[in-house]
Amino acid sequence: MRGTHLVPRIFSFYLGPRRELFLGQALLLLNNSSYCRDLFAENPQTTCFEAADITLATFQQLYHWISFDDPRQIAQDVAFRGLTRSAFAVQEMLKVCIAAWKLKCNAIEDLLIGLLGIGYFRSGLSPSAEDIDLVFKETLGFDPVSRLCHYMSVSFNIRMMDWQNQPPEFLDVLTVARKHSKIQTDFFYMIGEAALKDGRIQKPRELMDYTICDFHTHSAGTGCWAAQHTFASHPFLG
Repeated sequence: MRGTHLVPRIFSFYLGPRRELFLGQALLLLNNSSYCRDLFAENPQTTCFEAADITLATFQQLYHWISFDDPRQIAQDVAFRGLTRSAFAVQEMLKVCIAAWKLKCNAIEDLLIGLLGIGYFRSGLSPSAEDIDLVFKETLGFDPVSRLCHYMSVSFNIRMMDWQNQPPEFLDVLTVARKHSKIQTDFFYMIGEAALKDGRIQKPRELMDYTICDFHTHSAGTGCWAAQHTFASHPFLG
């Protein structure tokens, strides 16, 4: 850390509406969360943080993953525990990804978006109505819009363009999507992007036409583990 102030060994996080206490290594949190770095830079006496909208269980999982040195270890942990293979597990993954976004843990947020997208693809699934509603309720209305929110919008709109071939449960997804104006705005943008390409009507992009990196928080051109991979091609999750 820059500056002359000594970094404390422990930070205290008070989590959820019941303010449950979690004690974490200060350096680990400062190295991985720009939210913590910014607050600590403003006041180097800061050792306590509040996150009323993040549960203790979600924070514990996020902290566990940021303690890993290699993203492949996280991918292996996700695969071993089957965290992208059931509706309940995906919801838990989404909550951790949302917490990473709120605490500005950009590296882990990017990784989890990639793992979720790969998991959906490998399982032959798409984001459910519950998945989309959770992400939009928790992240929409802030600037910048979360990249997870962008992924959900693009994924839904690609299905919307082929709505005749969707399963019956897609009606539930459609009902949720109508509540969120960003999804509708993105739909018309994607249609326009396809129509205007090379001055000819084009088929809109499929999800596999995007790289994983297209949904990440970093700037274009930044070196990334997923820069050349789609959700179909990356070896993570086996």
